[in-house]
Amino acid sequence: MTERGVRLLVVWSLLGGLLVCGGCSGDDEPIPFVSSPTFTPRVVPTNTPTVVPTATVLPSATPTPTVGTPIGPRVSYFAVARADGAVIDPVGTTPEGVPIFTRPSGSGFYLVVEGAPGISGAPVGLSTFREDLASLPDLQIVASRPLGDGSPAVCDNDPRGGGVPAVNPPDFAASPENIAAINDFACRFRDGEGHPSGVGPADACTLFPSGDFAFVNQASTVQFCAQVSRLFAFPEGDTVLTVRLRDVLGNVGPAAQIVVRVLPTPTPPPIPTATPTRPAVEPIGPVVTYLGIARADGTLVEPVDVTEDGTPVYSRRGGFGFFLIVEGAPGRSGKPVSPRTYQPDLLTFPDLQIWTSRDLGNGSTEVCDRPEARPGATPAIGGGVPATSPLDFALTPENIARVNDFACRFRDGQDQPFGRLDGEQCVLLRSGDYGFASQESQIQFCAMVDAALAFPSGETQITVRLRDVDGNLGPPRTMFVRVL
Repeated sequence: MTERGVRLLVVWSLLGGLLVCGGCSGDDEPIPFVSSPTFTPRVVPTNTPTVVPTATVLPSATPTPTVGTPIGPRVSYFAVARADGAVIDPVGTTPEGVPIFTRPSGSGFYLVVEGAPGISGAPVGLSTFREDLASLPDLQIVASRPLGDGSPAVCDNDPRGGGVPAVNPPDFAASPENIAAINDFACRFRDGEGHPSGVGPADACTLFPSGDFAFVNQASTVQFCAQVSRLFAFPEGDTVLTVRLRDVLGNVGPAAQIVVRVLPTPTPPPIPTATPTRPAVEPIGPVVTYLGIARADGTLVEPVDVTEDGTPVYSRRGGFGFFLIVEGAPGRSGKPVSPRTYQPDLLTFPDLQIWTSRDLGNGSTEVCDRPEARPGATPAIGGGVPATSPLDFALTPENIARVNDFACRFRDGQDQPFGRLDGEQCVLLRSGDYGFASQESQIQFCAMVDAALAFPSGETQITVRLRDVDGNLGPPRTMFVRVL
């Protein structure tokens, strides 16, 4: 073969190898070819990102909020609980899926709202009242029907206060009317110290069969609790409640709803007409101008309810660690209130006469076996007070012992069994001064409820009356202490 022939053979061999190996990768796997209709060179993509058309974007695995979706806190639980905090289940739902809770009466139960951070991730705000009424609180709740007397006065939740106006249909726009109505309703949600605020897990108001208080939803980070008193009692029939929450950054979350259904009151059977009797002689002795409780720091506790006959109901999370407060002023006799709270000879009642419907502490029958305030004194741990039920004013030895046992717990500033005059009071006023709870009062009696005198769970009725320096008795006055 000629030299030229050899060269041609080599060239063709090399070209053949390129054609065969051009479809091979480094690991001998074939790489598919992409055909091109022309020999126009393809543009090789660079590392510069290109704009992808919107229509080709695939949905993300994590849902993203659409325009207008609230990003604030979610309502993680919204329901009704019994007066003792026990959680109850709804009896059904509306066609729209709204839970329905039934109650035999329009008051005497809890409204419970729990929340957790929403899409924003910010913590849930805690406020339930804006005193300046410049905006809505963090808890925003409305009712479809007036509660109580529907009073437009804002946060009038003292014993002589009023109810809550309706906002129907639900509307959270920050108009003056809505701001007033929402603050009026939300301010009824209070923490364990009576402040308008939500609470953390340690202060939950919902009670479980284990006896523990805790959040209902473990994912919740805050709870709001309102004890429904007769001041803002629900009317018979269905009332729709709508609530939403706001986070600390000002973002509001989606609304949630429940229906509170109050069953009709059964018609009582006719009561036989009693034979009229002569009216009893009106007592002329001292009047009880104030009967209530105060926190351990001396600040007054507002009642959470009022019975049909006007008796206030006070609520505490524990049976001790608060004050019992009694105040008085001269009655029709015009004579000063006598201050003694203990008769050591046990021949008669003291001037402060007080009864309990249930045993306090261990119910010990030993008289005035209170723990002494002085270090090293005995007994270091005292006993309780036995009940007088039904109430009995008779001057019997048993009654004398029980009344002295209870009344001797009321001490003056020197730990003596007497009432306190002006300048010695135990009630801490908002001004920062100590004073009377009622401006009509001339004497105050204070008892610190310690573990020896602890109130039992449930409701205990306390009845008190006073005697003046001439021995005239005044009319009795009553309150209930509800321990959750």
